[in-house]
Amino acid sequence: CMELNLYKIPDNIPISTKMLDLSFNYLRHLGSHNFSSFPELQVLDLSRCEIKIIEDDTFQGLNHLSTLILTGNPIQSLAWGAFSGLSSLRKLVAVETNLVSLHDFPIGHLRALKELNVAHNFIHSFKLPEYFSNLPNLEHLDLSNNKIQNIYQEDVKVLHQMPLLNLSLDLSLNPLGFIEPGTFKEIKLNGLTLRSNFNSLHVMKTCIQGLAGLKINRLVLGEFKNERKLKIFDRSFLEGLCNLTIEQFRIAYLDEFSGDDTDLFNCLANVSVISLLSISLGSLQALLKDFRWQHLEIVNCDFEKFPALKLSSLKKFVFTDNKDISTFTEFQLPSLQYLDLKRNYLSFKGCCSHTDFGTTNLKHLDLSFNDVITLGSNFVGLEQLEHLDFQHSTLKQINAFSAFLSLRNLRYLDISYTNIRIVFHGIFTGLVSLQTLKMAGNSFQNNLLPDIF
Repeated sequence: CMELNLYKIPDNIPISTKMLDLSFNYLRHLGSHNFSSFPELQVLDLSRCEIKIIEDDTFQGLNHLSTLILTGNPIQSLAWGAFSGLSSLRKLVAVETNLVSLHDFPIGHLRALKELNVAHNFIHSFKLPEYFSNLPNLEHLDLSNNKIQNIYQEDVKVLHQMPLLNLSLDLSLNPLGFIEPGTFKEIKLNGLTLRSNFNSLHVMKTCIQGLAGLKINRLVLGEFKNERKLKIFDRSFLEGLCNLTIEQFRIAYLDEFSGDDTDLFNCLANVSVISLLSISLGSLQALLKDFRWQHLEIVNCDFEKFPALKLSSLKKFVFTDNKDISTFTEFQLPSLQYLDLKRNYLSFKGCCSHTDFGTTNLKHLDLSFNDVITLGSNFVGLEQLEHLDFQHSTLKQINAFSAFLSLRNLRYLDISYTNIRIVFHGIFTGLVSLQTLKMAGNSFQNNLLPDIF
């Protein structure tokens, strides 16, 4: 029922309706029991309906409602009992609703609530109200793009009283200038996102130091694609991370690293998962073997040369869409099982064997959307491969020998659009476990399909 110029809720909606989209209408005023005729509703979207008033018991009777979306309504009056009766509500979206404080938001009784999105409002204080202790299932709180400037110890008092171990906080696009030291000491969170928060590198460094004592599963720092990039002139700006316990770390859209960048990550040596997105890196050549990274993701970054990594614990390496690198360099990753090198326009000569990747444990290899890949080995030492993708790369010498002979465990092979003309009848010899073969965009000698299967 979206965009129908409705001024009230239609009478002809079936009582059994489970999903109702009334967005972009003109409802303006929601009265008591407005939706009681639809007791089976599970999802209700009231986005941009010019709603200004929501009375007590507006949603009474919606015992099965799990998602309520109020985005873009200029709410002026929100009754304290507006959300009464929503015993099953798990997701509440109140983006752009003129909200100025969490304290006056009447949601303390919504014990099933898992996701609260109040982004893009006018909230100035990060103080989490006492009623958060009544939200034991809360997993995601989005406070991004508000007006929060300072964070104090008193603001997170409720997290000491009632720990929310699965809670992820998004504070991006708030103009943060100060985090009181000790605020997050002994607090455990699932996630914290701080992107485009700081107007200088000094402020960023100071606020990271203010996070000391935090135990967190996933920490995200940096900027957004369309925002300005902070220039990195103080190479110690991440040293405050030494005082945090972090499982996963992601940093995005930072500019002008120079020289050997490995010292930037000294405080992240014990992180399990690290992700670098759109940052300018000079080199990662000297990463130490005692770094305990198990998953490394590098996407759309600037490099001087391909990183010759030597990480004994790394199991998954994703290196995609990176710039200014044309030649593959061997690395030593003895525990590696998953390798994704797509969209780098790399050239490979003599591909592929275990000496290229420094491992005999590889199960997933993606070399798609690269440049010329010349096969010179039939995957010696890579017999555990189960997934192999070459699509949209140019394959050479594939007709010279049975390149896949040793891949008895391979289940998925994609050689689509690899500019090959199949002449050799033994091209697929050895692929006894293959379940999926994709080879569109290629050709056969004399346009005939030989007995190659």
